Amino acid sequence: MIYLPDLEFRRVRAINLSGSSVRVGSATIEAGTIRTIAGNGLESPYDQIPATATELNRPTGVAADPAGNLFLTDSAASPYNLLRFVNRGRTPVTLFAGTEWAMTARPGEIISLNHQVGQGRSDDRITTAVFQSPSGLAITPQGLYIVDSQYGALIRSPNSLSGRRSGHVRFLNTSASPVVLFPNGGANQLVVLPGEVEDVVGRNDTVAPGVIGDGGPASQAVIFPGDLALDEAGNLFIADQGHNLIRRVDARTGIITSVPGEVGGPSETPESPLVTNAAVGIAMGGGRLHIADTRNDRILRQDTPGGRRFSVIANASQGISRPRGLTVDAAGHVLVANNGSQRILRIVAPGNELGGVTTVTGTGAAGFSGDGGRASLAKINLITPGTALTDVQYPSTIL
Repeated sequence: MIYLPDLEFRRVRAINLSGSSVRVGSATIEAGTIRTIAGNGLESPYDQIPATATELNRPTGVAADPAGNLFLTDSAASPYNLLRFVNRGRTPVTLFAGTEWAMTARPGEIISLNHQVGQGRSDDRITTAVFQSPSGLAITPQGLYIVDSQYGALIRSPNSLSGRRSGHVRFLNTSASPVVLFPNGGANQLVVLPGEVEDVVGRNDTVAPGVIGDGGPASQAVIFPGDLALDEAGNLFIADQGHNLIRRVDARTGIITSVPGEVGGPSETPESPLVTNAAVGIAMGGGRLHIADTRNDRILRQDTPGGRRFSVIANASQGISRPRGLTVDAAGHVLVANNGSQRILRIVAPGNELGGVTTVTGTGAAGFSGDGGRASLAKINLITPGTALTDVQYPSTIL
């Protein structure tokens, strides 16, 4: 199953890649078909109603918890950016139980977690949290990492009046107990209470040109985040598109570094950082990093888990064009949001070399069509932002 946010048509759609029908909340999706599971194309905030009847303004991020329930980032909700939750099960789900702001979603319903955002903020509870163009999401057993892509300071070159807004990564505790992040980090240790959201990576003040914070606390780093991923140890990887780097935050210490590596190099020992070209999408599969190297029109994969050599497993000669999101299925196949061609592609690459590329959905023309029919015949709409410093570089998160 692929979950696909559609910004322009304000929906989240599901593509069933299995050989049998699958039930998602109140919707049944037949094998090989595509269907809307959240959003109706309208614009006014609708909560505590069936997810398929609500509005989604600019959905950019999607993540599923262990029970299959969905978290969504709605990055241009009017007048506020929202973090939303869809109960895909058949029994009610109560979030943040035991807090003053506990909320319940009935089967098939959608709710906004920061629904009181306009009432002012006096503490760290999620209900009043303010987000600035949230995008990528990553689930843990205790909570949710959230890319807040425009929440930081305006970073400008010397003698320049223009610049780009840096961002943060934040953590929402969805469990019933306090969560301790970076337990061996000393002063970097962070305790997040149930139902509260805290800044984890990124700073709000301006810094000297060239300072990015590598080797120091993640809370003091400068990042331009798009998407993120977690490895089995809980280490956090961030596609830092503004610096053309992949950043790593150590789960034990909270120290941030740039992932070292090179593409097709002769050894596994390069010390310099892996350099991308505004890579926006990132995923973990089989213990290996997978990167949508957006402006290089290619997909990179680590040759070995934790290794420093990367291979190109698909490129422009195979139709890769401005990829902005990707995920890895149980078979190790890579599914790519190929924004330049308005398609979702599947890459089968058993070795560390170019693999085979086929189309899962999309006709090549942006649009909305095909709900309830064959996914291969449907039109989809993937965001294609510009390249100016002020253009927000959203990922096209797929799951």
